[in-house]
Parts: sequence; C-alpha cells; structure tokens
Amino acid sequence: MMKAEKGDTTGFLKMLMRIIIRFKGKIIDLWVDNARWHKGERVRKFLLKNRNLHIHYLPPYHPELNYQESLW
Repeated sequence: MMKAEKGDTTGFLKMLMRIIIRFKGKIIDLWVDNARWHKGERVRKFLLKNRNLHIHYLPPYHPELNYQESLW
C-alpha cells in the first residue's frame, strides 16, 4: 500500500507517478474511492499521457447494500 502525502490532486498525482516508476512497463489497475482529488481535469490529462495506468472508482458508500454495516 502507498499513501499520498496529502488529500489533494497534487499529492495524488505524485503518488501515481511513484506507482508508474515502480511498475514501469507494466499495466497498472488501481482502485480508488470517489474523493474529488481522484477525479478532474488534471487527473484525466495525466491518465491520457500514461495509458498503462487504469483507475477504477469504487461505488459510492451504501450501508443498506452492505449487510455487515447493520451489525456494528
């Protein structure tokens, strides 16, 4: 697991660059939540330039669809 420096687009893009360097030449699938800094124009442009990196967004939080949430 790799953690971004802080929760903003700049920190997220720095983390993505570290991942790309670490796994150079490989196809990378990365699942992230729907935080606003995981999306946007800068991220979209970054992904267009780095075609081997595929970002997948987790579905929004729905406790009614997750039975274990009622057990807490």
